[in-house]
Amino acid sequence: MARVLPSRELTPTPIPPISSPDGRYLARIVRSEGTPDVVYIVDAVNGEETELANPFDGQYSGISDIEWLPDGQMLAIERTRSIDDPTAFMGQRSISALAIYSAAGNTLSRYVDVVGQYMEWSPAPPYYLLHPRVGLTANSPCILDVSTDSFTCLDQIGVWREEQKVETFNYKWSPDGSKVGFIYWTESSEGGFCYIELVSTVIICPIVTEDLQVDEYLEQFPSHGIPRLLHVQDYDWSPDGKYIVLLVDPAPPGSDDGAQEALAVIDSAGEILQLFIDGWHWLNYPWRPSISSPSQE
Repeated sequence: MARVLPSRELTPTPIPPISSPDGRYLARIVRSEGTPDVVYIVDAVNGEETELANPFDGQYSGISDIEWLPDGQMLAIERTRSIDDPTAFMGQRSISALAIYSAAGNTLSRYVDVVGQYMEWSPAPPYYLLHPRVGLTANSPCILDVSTDSFTCLDQIGVWREEQKVETFNYKWSPDGSKVGFIYWTESSEGGFCYIELVSTVIICPIVTEDLQVDEYLEQFPSHGIPRLLHVQDYDWSPDGKYIVLLVDPAPPGSDDGAQEALAVIDSAGEILQLFIDGWHWLNYPWRPSISSPSQE
């Protein structure tokens, strides 16, 4: 699951270490005002600590994300720096660089001018890293094959986005790694949940805004006679990939009108199976891990 660390402006002090999935290693981030962020790898078995080199000559001082490989043998670190941009808020915007390290602390590969701030390893081997394309003008997600040091970009999403005149964001792997999901929305505040099948490159949208005009929700939270639709804000697959939970809200993605949020559970065909309207504000791994049934004798 992608993790965005607090900005240097908000957190000038050390932040909690990030454990590898197997618990063997800790990525310890040291953040001090006026100096670049530093990452140390701590071996929990022998206590050895290794400082990770910054392969970008100190140009990218902030760390925005750290993601361990599911088997704990590698980690990806995204660093950021600010550049002047008259069109951006307060005249500056951030650009990113990506470095891949072994658990022993060796730098395996590096990439500069990476767009965006999200990345996620595929859930099963062979492992790939879902990340924005390298290059400041591109905005389609790409898949990095670390073993061959090559990117395969999902240009079909970019073409679809232009054809549909929508914005896309919040890319995530499906549990089996065969799909990449995303949320889309339009200038008229319509949107929903889609995914691309990586083998066929077909884009399927099981939920669009019109599917979320749920009477049960609208009756409990009336809008003074104004029809209201629900919009997908976030999503998460069940561990077996058969179901998807959606965080929905009357406000379009990226905004918040203070209205009541809800959770909708759908199947892979897009049928709404359950709607929880008690108020939710984020998805925090809502699915219980699979539990083996006791043996039958």
